Amino acid sequence: KSCELEEKTPATMEASVNQKAPKGGNLPVGNFSYDEDTTGVSYEKLFGKYLEGASLIEIQDPYIMKPYQTRNLMEFIETVYAHKKPEDEVKIILQTKQDKDYMEDQDYRLSKLKEGSALIGIDFDYTFDGTDTIHDRSITLDNGWKIILGRGLDIFQYFDPDMFSFASRIQEVRKCKAFGVTYIKKQ
Repeated sequence: KSCELEEKTPATMEASVNQKAPKGGNLPVGNFSYDEDTTGVSYEKLFGKYLEGASLIEIQDPYIMKPYQTRNLMEFIETVYAHKKPEDEVKIILQTKQDKDYMEDQDYRLSKLKEGSALIGIDFDYTFDGTDTIHDRSITLDNGWKIILGRGLDIFQYFDPDMFSFASRIQEVRKCKAFGVTYIKKQ
């Protein structure tokens, strides 16, 4: 199965009846569902056009703990980079939970991501939820968009991370877990 947001059919897409396309915009608004084992999905297709013009991106995802979850975040930051002009200043703030078993490893990975993001002109920072109660996953953009993520950035099934595996470099060839995403435009 292969899906693209723009080409989904009613059988694979569930649009919210109460939401309409925003004035002056043609980006889809509403709830979209993706089936287990779907291919053809990427952060570029899911988020790319929504990132246009955003200078502050706030990510709430309690599960950026393990190395593969940090890699997902890095791939999201690559998508942000692809949509920013060289002169644009973009700040990304992540709020996540702290991995109680591997706090130092998690902090190390996120600090390395912070250093690397600075090299591509993105100011990345992160905080740990002090209450340890966050559960919802979302991306809030200062251009008026909010994207609610059922699974957060963790939408891909396990794939071979070998350097000769195309799945390790091309998201569209990876199989997805079943997930939903909701796009909301503030008026």
